[in-house]
Amino acid sequence: MNNGDKKDKKEKTRAKRAPLPKLDAERLLGEDGLRKLRMKSHELVINKREDPEKNLRNLMTFYQIWAHELFPSMKFRDVIAKTEKICREKRLN
Repeated sequence: MNNGDKKDKKEKTRAKRAPLPKLDAERLLGEDGLRKLRMKSHELVINKREDPEKNLRNLMTFYQIWAHELFPSMKFRDVIAKTEKICREKRLN
């Protein structure tokens, strides 16, 4: 019985975590969203004389960095899928 009493007194309290932000239209249209993608697009270098695979790799890396900055806790594929879904909404058409 003593062990049961000690467990009741020593119950661990769990700290509540702050809710994770959601990827929605407001965040996508905000400063870190599509606007930032457009503003940083001048940093992307596509050279017609270079290997197309290298150009594609540069483009995908550019998008991956943007997606990670926008929403670091999601995987790249998930960010792209969610972005496509949001862009189909009436507000963004």
